[in-house]
Amino acid sequence: MLAWVEKGNTLFLAANHYSQPLLDTLGIEVKTAFNRNSIYSKPLFWLTDKQWIAERYQFERNQNLSYFKIADSLNYPILSEANLIDAEAISMPVYIKIPKGKGQILMHSMPQTLSNYFILSED
Repeated sequence: MLAWVEKGNTLFLAANHYSQPLLDTLGIEVKTAFNRNSIYSKPLFWLTDKQWIAERYQFERNQNLSYFKIADSLNYPILSEANLIDAEAISMPVYIKIPKGKGQILMHSMPQTLSNYFILSED
């Protein structure tokens, strides 16, 4: 898979959990954040690129936040961030771009946000 990406292809992955060998190879970890101030966790997401709509999107289902922890020595572009709007309100990367050879890997840690669950509400 990585050899295919290095040849100039783009790989998109969206999952809460990834295999440890892949994470080790890419120098990242997947962590889970919990809202310590409430029994509910409704993550707030936004794109980091200023050319996109600056609107933030509230995930209206109780959901813990899976996010990426990137090794300090790596400088992967962060495409989207989120937080749980608790007292700390720390932004956490949830969508990252990993350059690999001539290609790239796009990784998302919250595949639920890409689903069609929104059809359950009037908005």
